[in-house]
Amino acid sequence: MMSSASKVQLPFREWPADDRQRWEAVFKSGDLFDEATRGAHLAPSTREALRASYARYLRFVADHHNALLERPPEVRLNRELVAEYVSLLRRTNQESSVVTTLGHLRLSLRLICPDIDWAWLLTITKRIAAVAPRKARKHPTVTSERLYLLGIELIDRAVATACKDGEISKLAAAMEYRDGLLIALLALFLPRRRTVTAIRIVNNW
Repeated sequence: MMSSASKVQLPFREWPADDRQRWEAVFKSGDLFDEATRGAHLAPSTREALRASYARYLRFVADHHNALLERPPEVRLNRELVAEYVSLLRRTNQESSVVTTLGHLRLSLRLICPDIDWAWLLTITKRIAAVAPRKARKHPTVTSERLYLLGIELIDRAVATACKDGEISKLAAAMEYRDGLLIALLALFLPRRRTVTAIRIVNNW
C-alpha cells in the first residue's frame, strides 16, 4: 500500500539512477571550496526541504510524463511542464506554498545541474509570488489586564508630571491623564459613547 508521502513524493529508491548519484554526490562531505560537494554544508532541515521538493516534482513526472524519467534532469523541465505542475499544485496548495515549492525545486536543480541557467524558473516563481494573496499580519493579543495596567501607568505618570512647573507640562500631563483614564475604563467595561463624551476632568493642579 502506498504511503501518503509516496503519493506526493517519489521515494528516493525509485529516483532515476542518475538523479540518485548526483544527489548523493553534492551532499558528500568535502572541502568547503569543492564544487562537487557544494551541498555538503547545508543544514539537515534545508537538505530535507530540497529533497522533498525535488521528490515531489519527480512524482509529478512519474505520474504524468513517465518517459521523461529516462532523460537527464536538465532536460526534464521546461516552461510548459512547469505550468502544468503549478496547475496541479494549486489544487491542494495555497499560492504561497506553490512559490516555496518552486523555489526549493530551483535550488535543488542548481545543486544537481550547476551548469544550467535556471534564471527563467526564478522569474516564473517571482511572478507567482507577486500576485499571491498576502497573509493578514497577525498581532499579539493584548489582554484587558494589560490594557488596564497601561492606563494606570499613564495616569500615575501624568500625576507625577503635573507636579512640575510649566504650563506645557501641565497640558501634556492632562492629555496623558485623559488617555490613561479612557484606556483603564475601556479595559474594565465598555461604556456607551455618550458616557465617554460626558466625562470631564477638572484641573486642580
